[in-house]
Amino acid sequence: MSETSKYQNQFKINQVGNLNTGDTKIEGDQIGIQHNYALEQKIKQALSELKPILEKIQHQHPTTNEQQVTDIIEVEFREIERTQPRKWQEILQQLISLKRWFNGSKAAASETIKHYFNDSVQAKAFIAFLEGFSADV
Repeated sequence: MSETSKYQNQFKINQVGNLNTGDTKIEGDQIGIQHNYALEQKIKQALSELKPILEKIQHQHPTTNEQQVTDIIEVEFREIERTQPRKWQEILQQLISLKRWFNGSKAAASETIKHYFNDSVQAKAFIAFLEGFSADV
């Protein structure tokens, strides 16, 4: 007879938040990996604001080379800077924020390590250290 698991496939959510899924039992305030996607939403919002500008430029200048496109985009952004200073400040803050660049780099490094060293305890420890060390940054 095969040995039965201590935690059969039961799914119980109690008042304190107990959850039993198969052989893993999570109770109370035990937390695994937490993903915070607020930054990702802000980036998506910023990109969605830039997308119409770039589409307008592409529609107005369909046959341009790379250098011309760079020049046109620069002129358009200067126009936004001149006519819509508040919007320009928002764009600038989103693009130049060191915290955003750091968080993006940290997330990319973490995902790369997870991809290539998925079974490595040392890699998981490094990721946990990196996330904990930079939590308030």
